[in-house]
Amino acid sequence: MNMNWNEYERHVVGQLCWDCHVSTSPSHHVQRRCDGCRRKWRYQTRRIRWELLKAFALDATALRASQVVGCCYPVAHSVFTACRRTLTPIAESERMAVMEQLGLGTASGPSKPGRNASKVARTTVFAVIERKTKVHVIDCQDREELIRAVASARVPGILLGCPGQLKSLRDLVRQPVASPRVRGVHRRSRIGRVEAFWGNATDRILRQARGVTPGHLADYLAESEYRFNHSPAALIEELHSVLTPSVRMADESTN
Repeated sequence: MNMNWNEYERHVVGQLCWDCHVSTSPSHHVQRRCDGCRRKWRYQTRRIRWELLKAFALDATALRASQVVGCCYPVAHSVFTACRRTLTPIAESERMAVMEQLGLGTASGPSKPGRNASKVARTTVFAVIERKTKVHVIDCQDREELIRAVASARVPGILLGCPGQLKSLRDLVRQPVASPRVRGVHRRSRIGRVEAFWGNATDRILRQARGVTPGHLADYLAESEYRFNHSPAALIEELHSVLTPSVRMADESTN
């Protein structure tokens, strides 16, 4: 059954039957039964996941979300991680065209947590640039190549350096990209939107994750990039379409 997120929320909160769309009655301490089709449904797991998804869209912390929703912290953290990893390939696909225009090829993608995650993150240089009213986080293995590409494209941006000693977000050093001046416009006024994005990203990472390891830095930056370029309605619609389980695949039991 395909439904938008408003209809899904109405069924979960109202505990409506997924087939008949009418109110259900208690049948078990974890199940409810539809008086029409006699099917039994469980709503608790769906309710918790849906509330956590909305908490993520509202930019709450996993700890606070677990306290409000009424679940344990590991469950909230796993849902938040799944949401963040869902946004990563979407942000990558949006920045793909930008990287091709800059002559940097395709994005290298987020470093997967594992044995070589820290090594990959420490050999990558990030830059935050603005392109057609959107802000993108691009990465490159060669620092000089990245600076030349951004400068030649005449786009405002900042460079996030010191990858050789990167251990956490606090080790990143902001450096203005050497982009040429535009006649009548000072360079500082051109990177206002970029600096606003970086302020939001650092505040979110330091407030929610208390810092971040190199292996997860790309995922957090991709999340901040998607949030900055899209509305909250688009965010929750994207998460609903990917993370909300199908009603037919959910935990259903019949008489």
